[in-house]
Amino acid sequence: MKNRNQIDEVKALANLAGDRKLLTELAQILSEDLPPLMRRLSFAMDQEDRILTRLLIHKIKNLAAAFFATEIGVLANQIELDCAQGDYDLLKKNVRQLSKMLEYLLSEVYDRSWSDLKGVSLCQIK
Repeated sequence: MKNRNQIDEVKALANLAGDRKLLTELAQILSEDLPPLMRRLSFAMDQEDRILTRLLIHKIKNLAAAFFATEIGVLANQIELDCAQGDYDLLKKNVRQLSKMLEYLLSEVYDRSWSDLKGVSLCQIK
């Protein structure tokens, strides 16, 4: 991960025709939906369920895409490939890295006052 900043606000706003209110609403959805998705992902990883892992990664990738979080998208794509290829050690390593990146994404959302759910944290993947 190159840096802590995950959000490309300029591209996100351009994609939403400059609608800052809609971007804030999407940030609120991210803040609400990401923690339970990460708990489910942790369970899927514990069960070594690559099918469920792949499905959850895809959902997470779609949530982050609204913010043009490019590094998250690239890593999520790699994780989807890891699931298909069955390299579980690499899969675990990449999911742990994604978890850290998503924490940074949520931090940015909170720092920009786009969500009122400050303090919600993600389940860390083992």
